[in-house]
Amino acid sequence: NGPEGTPIPREWEGADMSFIAPFGVSACVDVGNREWLDRLWACITAESWDRGIPFSAATYYPNTIRMICMLIISRNWWFPGDI
Repeated sequence: NGPEGTPIPREWEGADMSFIAPFGVSACVDVGNREWLDRLWACITAESWDRGIPFSAATYYPNTIRMICMLIISRNWWFPGDI
């Protein structure tokens, strides 16, 4: 834990994308969470360790959860009846 605005931790046990990415979905419920959502999105879409957990550092399951959360956060999903 650190002061507000510190990077999202990644070097502790449990720092797994399957736990981090769903927080991005929960941050979408209120516009007041925009800064938190932006930080989570940067972590979720990171391509290097300095910004988050890169895709290459995660296994199949965490990257699947990451993809589903990215689809929800970016609103790139639809109901089957809508197509």
